[in-house]
Amino acid sequence: MRAFAYLGGVPRRCVYDNLSAAVRKIVGAERQLNKRFEALVSHYLYEPCFARVGEGHDKGGVESRGKAIRLQHLAPVPRGDNLTVIAQLLISDLERAFAERCDLEGRRLSELWDQERPQLMALPSTPFEVSGPVTVEISSRALVRVEGAWYSAPSRWARLRRYCL
Repeated sequence: MRAFAYLGGVPRRCVYDNLSAAVRKIVGAERQLNKRFEALVSHYLYEPCFARVGEGHDKGGVESRGKAIRLQHLAPVPRGDNLTVIAQLLISDLERAFAERCDLEGRRLSELWDQERPQLMALPSTPFEVSGPVTVEISSRALVRVEGAWYSAPSRWARLRRYCL
């Protein structure tokens, strides 16, 4: 949601690794999506594409670029009064770096993005409701499993039998 809002539109297709928050089960080349991820895709009307299992090169340089961004912008660990301030500082830093970068032919990436931006689909008129009530059991280690993905909960909630998130 935040990425689409930041971009000002929705790409026609998004490529994902086979993250458990999105994919419930892989059967051959088909993916059975988790209900919330399927709702997200249906709300924004884009095509989700997934990397082939065991084919790391399908993702191209995404992981190496992610590592470079982490080293360039998150080391040392950013500091600020709160998470909102830190996030805004990081976004400003990334925008500045993006505006300065050029492709191999010397064209600024920001100029190329200005050419690509009109290809985005419009954002829906109503926002996607991210959260939904889910009844879970919380383990002795304060972990909950929701649609195949593990999440941590406050330690004081450990061993609760039923809790509606």
